[in-house]
Amino acid sequence: MRLLKKLLKIVAAFLLVGLICCIPAYILVFKILPTQDPDNQFNRATILQVLSGETRVYYDDGEQLLGAFFDANHRVYVPYGDIPANIVNALIAAEDAGYWNHDGFSIYGFTRAMVSNLKSGHMRQGGSTLTQQTVKNIFGREERSVKEKGKELINALRMENHFSKEDILEFYLNQFHVSGTGKGVAIAAQYFFNKELKDLSLAECAFIAGSVKGPFNYDPFIQRNAERREKALKRGVERLNYVLGRMVEEKYISQEEMDEALARPLEFNHGNFRFSVSTMLDRIEEKLDGEFFQKRFEAEGIEDWRKAQLSITTTIDARSQDAAKTALQANISGLQMQLGGFVLPKAQFANRAQTARKGDYLYGTVDSIMVDEKGGLKALTLSFGQLKGMVSEASVKDFAKKAGGDVNKILAPQLKKGAILLVSVTDSRTVDGFAPCQIETEPVLQGGLFAIRNGNVVASQGGFHNTGFDRSFKAVRQLGSSWKPILYALALKYHWHYLDMLENDFNVFQFVNQFYFPRPDHKNKGDEVSIAWSATRSENIASIWLLEHLLDKLSLDEFNEIAAENGYARNEGEETKKYFERLRDKFGLILKEDTKREIEFTKARDALAERYRNEGRDALARDVMNLRYGTFNDVAVKQAKKDAKIIGFINHNYKRYAEILRERQAQELDPTAVLPPLDSVVLYNHFTLADMKRLSTMIEPVDSDADYLDAEHLRFWPDFRRSLSFAEYARFAREIGIKQKLQKVFSMPLGVNDITLAEISTAYQTLLTGKVFKCLDGDWTDPCFIKEIRNRDGKVIFRNKTESKSVLGDTITSQMAVMLHSVFVNGTARSQYGNMTVTSPDSTITLRYPALGKTGTTNDYRNVAFLGALPTYVNEKNGISTDSVVAIGSYVGFDDNKPLKSGRTRIAGASGGLPQWADFAKKEIDILGIPQKIDFLDISMLAAGEVPLVLPNERGQLTVDPMSGSVIAGGSAEQGRPLPWIDVPGFTPPQVQSAAAETAAENGIMVSLPMPATAPAESTATVQPPATDSTPPSATAGVQAQVTDNVADNGATGEGAQPAQPKAAAMPKDDDWDLPAGFDSKNAFVPIEAE
Repeated sequence: MRLLKKLLKIVAAFLLVGLICCIPAYILVFKILPTQDPDNQFNRATILQVLSGETRVYYDDGEQLLGAFFDANHRVYVPYGDIPANIVNALIAAEDAGYWNHDGFSIYGFTRAMVSNLKSGHMRQGGSTLTQQTVKNIFGREERSVKEKGKELINALRMENHFSKEDILEFYLNQFHVSGTGKGVAIAAQYFFNKELKDLSLAECAFIAGSVKGPFNYDPFIQRNAERREKALKRGVERLNYVLGRMVEEKYISQEEMDEALARPLEFNHGNFRFSVSTMLDRIEEKLDGEFFQKRFEAEGIEDWRKAQLSITTTIDARSQDAAKTALQANISGLQMQLGGFVLPKAQFANRAQTARKGDYLYGTVDSIMVDEKGGLKALTLSFGQLKGMVSEASVKDFAKKAGGDVNKILAPQLKKGAILLVSVTDSRTVDGFAPCQIETEPVLQGGLFAIRNGNVVASQGGFHNTGFDRSFKAVRQLGSSWKPILYALALKYHWHYLDMLENDFNVFQFVNQFYFPRPDHKNKGDEVSIAWSATRSENIASIWLLEHLLDKLSLDEFNEIAAENGYARNEGEETKKYFERLRDKFGLILKEDTKREIEFTKARDALAERYRNEGRDALARDVMNLRYGTFNDVAVKQAKKDAKIIGFINHNYKRYAEILRERQAQELDPTAVLPPLDSVVLYNHFTLADMKRLSTMIEPVDSDADYLDAEHLRFWPDFRRSLSFAEYARFAREIGIKQKLQKVFSMPLGVNDITLAEISTAYQTLLTGKVFKCLDGDWTDPCFIKEIRNRDGKVIFRNKTESKSVLGDTITSQMAVMLHSVFVNGTARSQYGNMTVTSPDSTITLRYPALGKTGTTNDYRNVAFLGALPTYVNEKNGISTDSVVAIGSYVGFDDNKPLKSGRTRIAGASGGLPQWADFAKKEIDILGIPQKIDFLDISMLAAGEVPLVLPNERGQLTVDPMSGSVIAGGSAEQGRPLPWIDVPGFTPPQVQSAAAETAAENGIMVSLPMPATAPAESTATVQPPATDSTPPSATAGVQAQVTDNVADNGATGEGAQPAQPKAAAMPKDDDWDLPAGFDSKNAFVPIEAE
């Protein structure tokens, strides 16, 4: 007995010591540690990011969220107040009945669960509280151990200390796994029942709450066969009965309500929750899945970057992206609505938004419909989740005008509660709690808009909603004449000049036995045009003629260098026979005896043309240069299809004239024959039989000992030179960003090749800056998306860098800038010239801004585009310069590539691609901060009415002919159109030569070349008030610049406006071969029908 008492005393002593030791442990664990947050994890921002373990993507400021990877697009986050009470009550009843009373850990709940499990014979309830489960879901559990359970307990206590009970439930119900990458209660409602949360029945709420720990056990949609599906449904019914029973026990519902809920079986309806991902996220995902980043992630110990909670900062500017979105959406929606092409929306779900900005396009669920006394639609309200919208009576009337019909009939299928409508938000401010909206059409017509600066993408809108198929990076399109500037830049590189004159009428082009007869872009054209005017007016024939003659001005060494770079030159040690076979097999070039005679003919023809040019007989020199040798003439005539003008061009060939000359020489043998003089026998335009005889005497016979495959002869082989020109054009396009495989044909400048919008926009960046760019994570000319990557701890694990190299010199980029600005001033983009403006910060002065660009339209109007750039402010030059530009690409087209024409209507580049380009560019000027950098009090700037483009080698202003772009020597401003003079070594404009000659004649000596004088200013000026935000574009065009064809109405608007320049001559009237007589191409639109 004494021994037992002693043992009891020892046990009691140990219990007392244990109790004394537990008190501090209890205080530490339950009172002190819960109040601490050593890792700064227990705040709402961190919890929301950690919830899914997602990798987040930010705009270039590193603060505004662009999107997230893994499951952010598969969750609809629902605040606690929007979660149905039945789901909350069902969850608590089934999982943690004492939730509202414990502090994160429940001894009673743990014990009750264990007893229940023992009674049932299997694990039916868990011992963890909902708070503990929330902590485990958010922070995970590395291993099953006492240590991890202890850590989980402390974090649960911290969760309770830092958040309310409602917050914890909100975290839990938005985090639990549903299916695939879908998580959260809102996804569960869509996935299992295809319903909104607010529409769930009691039974459906109980089912979702009961499935939170293992939805795959009750999911009828993922089972592989009917037997498994039946088992899943049976388990679901059992679980539903248990949850409802617990709700009755906890007095959340009555037995009658439970019986009523179970009276009808659950009706599962599989809904789609996998929402489309932003096209920009698609591009970033491609980058991060590539070899470069995979190696980086491996080095950092990152297995799955999507779940690694990385923070990715992109190069995308949030304001620019928003401008791109609104510009494209407004343009496409406007085109369809103006043409009566209203299409009902195809979307099944509404957007969910808390707020919206003016210009946002949203799918909304019709909440209520208001009708007038006749039953007609008067107004309606919509729901976008937490945000509500209102289409007012005025907006309904406006829609009726645009749609051109009875609103009730047009919207008939959607005029019911719960239907989906696409609307745009007209004001960021709500009215009586509703966002003002107007009804929009579902986009059938599509498009893309892309912007890049110094190799970094600043905006990319890959379609109307910018989800799914990416029309900036993935759609390959024929973008028409936007290809032409690539050819012009290459020609300037090879010693052509922007004022050089090109053939623009003779449209017979031959390669071996194939003939190409391109039609002009318009009927009202010059027969000869300068390169600058070929760009300004988008001349087809001149561009193809330039491609054929691309290499004419090169020296022999330069020609050989290009031939070698493209694989056309003879390799060192290559035998003549092997070289002959390589040219034949690889390029289709066969050196025949007649080819050798053609080479000798070409030498003589070029020499004669040069002689006539030196004699000042330019028209005759042009006829000589257009003279073909005459091979495959019968094929050409057949392909011409009886077109008299083309056949006349075909007959202008040496072989035919040689026959005529031989006949004449035979006639001269008859002493009695009376023959007209040779120079009176006109063969073609100014080319006479006398010229033919002179040419014949200049042609050397074929030298049987000469190697006609040497470089000296090859440069005069027309087909060799044409083939090499095609190859060099394609090589240069690849060098500046075009990565698609290209057809090497005459029609390359007209856009026969399919390319992406991003590729050609990148190329325009080089055409104007002269540079190509490369980021660490890409190759030369690859657009850069990623600026920086940080791991979950905030450590930078990747920071991008951009390098550049020059491929075009300043004289070339300056000439390109002049030509592409002339497209706005004088050419196909004149309609937007007055809208490209910059306004002073105090809104008192508005000046035109030097935008640069080129239209592009395919022959059959399948695609229309506008490509160009905004030069930016360069501190080193204290002005606007092309040293750095925002290159912008824009296109409009149908996804099925059907033509954008119907009957008498068309969409062309100037009416389809240009408006959204200009809308974006106008906003981008402000985003770049240009108004804060310009001196609006500069007198010369005010006098011109335009911000000057700083070009390093500009010498003054020239006056050119409106039809041809040729320089008018001594011409006044009223006689022609303005064009800057770029001083290029070796070229002096005729206007300057004429002035220099007059000086020399007067003084007997020429001391310098005078600079062309600018036109004197008139004494009249107009002062206009600045445009307001509410002024429509059509109105502001007149207020801001008053631009018509008379482009030199140059006064700036606002206070301090200066005298205007004299008016310039009018440009030739625009026309189009495809348009019916009397049709105005400025209003070229196409009716759109839904398929």
